[in-house]
Amino acid sequence: MIGHTESAARGSLCYQGDDNCRGGSCMAWRWLPLTTSEPGYVQAVKDAIGITPEGREKPLTEKTAPAWVNENREALSLRTEPYLGFCGLAGKPEA
Repeated sequence: MIGHTESAARGSLCYQGDDNCRGGSCMAWRWLPLTTSEPGYVQAVKDAIGITPEGREKPLTEKTAPAWVNENREALSLRTEPYLGFCGLAGKPEA
């Protein structure tokens, strides 16, 4: 996994000299964008292929399903806000 959840980061030492990392409440914290490799997202795309959502004339395909899933993240109970991040002072983690 690239990045850390805030709770995992809070157990780390702070690069600013504070006792522990403060995660998202620190100005140095950087959020990573949501990824398309999350299991819930991958499954939602697979499930969407072949359905015809309301307002569409044609079923979703492998090409159109990802965009539809992204537009409907909240309705599909997928994350809508970033949840992984890293300390900007320590540098972006590598894969």
